[in-house]
Amino acid sequence: MSSKFNVVALVSGGKDSTMNMMRCEHQGHKIVALANLFPEGDEDELDSFMYQTVGHDAVESISACMQLPMYRRPIRKGRSLNVELQYEQTEGDEVEELYKLLKFVMHEHPSVNAVASGAILSNYQRIRVETVCMRLGLVSLAYLWQSDQKELLDDMIASDIEAILIKVACIGLTPDRNLGQTLLAARPTLLRVNEDYGCHICGEGGEYETFTLDCPLFKSRIVVDETRTIMHQDDDYAPVAYLKFQRWHLVSKTEEKEPAAPNVTIVSDKLIEDKKVTMSSAEAPYVSASPATEHRDVTCYIPAFSLTSHEGKEMNGQVESSVTVEEEMEALLKLLQEELKTKEVGLSSVAFVSLYLDDMSNFAGVNKVYSKVFPLRCPAARMCVGLPLSGRAGDRIMIEVCANDCAQSTLHVQSISHWAPCNIGPYSQAKTIQEKVVHVSGQIALEPASMTLEGADCETQICQCLRNLEAILSECNSANRQIFKNSVFLVDISCACRAQQVLHESLSSDFARPLTSFIEVSSLPRGAQVELQVAAFTSSLARGNLAENFVSRECRDGMLTLSCGIVSHCWSFVALMETDATSCCEHAMRMMETAVDDMAEFELEAQDVASCRLWYVKDSLPPASLQQVSLLLRSQHKFERVSLLPAKALGVEDEDRVARGDLLLEVNAMKLGSPQE
Repeated sequence: MSSKFNVVALVSGGKDSTMNMMRCEHQGHKIVALANLFPEGDEDELDSFMYQTVGHDAVESISACMQLPMYRRPIRKGRSLNVELQYEQTEGDEVEELYKLLKFVMHEHPSVNAVASGAILSNYQRIRVETVCMRLGLVSLAYLWQSDQKELLDDMIASDIEAILIKVACIGLTPDRNLGQTLLAARPTLLRVNEDYGCHICGEGGEYETFTLDCPLFKSRIVVDETRTIMHQDDDYAPVAYLKFQRWHLVSKTEEKEPAAPNVTIVSDKLIEDKKVTMSSAEAPYVSASPATEHRDVTCYIPAFSLTSHEGKEMNGQVESSVTVEEEMEALLKLLQEELKTKEVGLSSVAFVSLYLDDMSNFAGVNKVYSKVFPLRCPAARMCVGLPLSGRAGDRIMIEVCANDCAQSTLHVQSISHWAPCNIGPYSQAKTIQEKVVHVSGQIALEPASMTLEGADCETQICQCLRNLEAILSECNSANRQIFKNSVFLVDISCACRAQQVLHESLSSDFARPLTSFIEVSSLPRGAQVELQVAAFTSSLARGNLAENFVSRECRDGMLTLSCGIVSHCWSFVALMETDATSCCEHAMRMMETAVDDMAEFELEAQDVASCRLWYVKDSLPPASLQQVSLLLRSQHKFERVSLLPAKALGVEDEDRVARGDLLLEVNAMKLGSPQE
């Protein structure tokens, strides 16, 4: 992903789109064009679900103020045809007008590769912009997303954005007192109506709309000479009214005496036809993957299982040494789909994917194949690490999936913002299962606004990972303090002790210290030093089950075991042992049997297991011993399938130290009831 973009900014004239443009410039992006949708005919206010239209008469002046070309396209009233949260391409919908407008802008400005929009809280707006961006191959920049509204309002005022209220539509705001007020003058009233009535400080609930008269990006400022107040809905408690600009003029802020003239193109259907801009594009229709919940009748958990290409060799014949890693991934995903089909589910039922590569340089090719196969709608959460696999054809990729056919909530934000790292493509930030447990995608230390790694040392990177996790979990009705299982992947396990201290200081749990495993891997995405994969209780589950939560620790006959969970709901277990070639089979079975016994204390059964990983230190166990372990586990253990995974070193947090071993067992289980529970 390019770190700097050529941007077309969606502008309504309001404070939010203005502030987002300023943040785009602050990040080093270049705004090359402006785009606006406006009401067709004499309409001023369309009550659009997507676009601010009040003040549209003066929007063209922004082109002159910024000395940038502006492209405008008319929309008709009543064109919100698809009002579902998840947008699917719908002919005639107002979103398709945005698509046509941006497609035309790209024709006129081939360098454009990103779109800026001022969404703060509206998933409805953000999802639709992301949908259009995906179809056009553009990046969505939404730097206001999930901002604290009081801080954002104050930031706008401090950033010298001179915006006035041009529409009021909530209790506590009145046309005669508030229309025409600047943000600074209206601030006390906006804070009061937020305190008294819960109204959004930045107007995200449609409480008010604004128009920007000046900001640091403008080379001229707008002076309003005459307005008229239009009463849209005369209500005793919450009157709806707006200002219509009658006359205004521009005043140059530079040495030039005369302001620049607007450079505006009206993108009509005839102009699109004359310019030969093809709208029936070859892009595949994109269905947005959004924060949404799907409820199904079946509530059984499909136990996690793993696949590797060498398993495919057993099923489908010899793996040719000449196959590419992309072909290997295609074969593996075909096997995965066949396996899911036997369980009467599809890829849309997959909640979490663990992707293991022998060489992280193969990630781009593998991810390209993955993106073609996995669904874009409500995609699975995912982690990816490099493991010391053999590197031979047929043993370069392992994939582990956790699937269920229950109610899932998906958090999938594809816009770049200050909130948390964006996920562009078919993998989400997090999946919440039945409003009980949140599974978060593996987090590396990406600074959200720049999408670059924060810091070069392990400690700095862990702190950034924790900030990202807090942002994601807060959107999933959870928090860092409710994490109960944490897998820490490191490229150097000598950092584990310091990492453990940082995690211990940061993850003060509502329950107890989360179970933390440390796994040294070959490499991590983008050359990161650390990646965190966590599971957390939701707040609703935690509040009702504090008394049923408990943690156990036992160290006996060389085996350290730790477990935690909520009785009859969920459970996590880790066991660590030192072993050798002659004892590894016996030790592996002991660990598995202990897990089964411990799980029973939480009133859970083997069928409730969501994932089971047996890690081993590759250099300490010869291949023959590993083959014995694999066969024994498949034939005798009570779980459906265990992922047998190589690592360079292994450890587990044990009170205030990191214990080390050669075998590490991680098991997670969850009891799934009906969606109403």
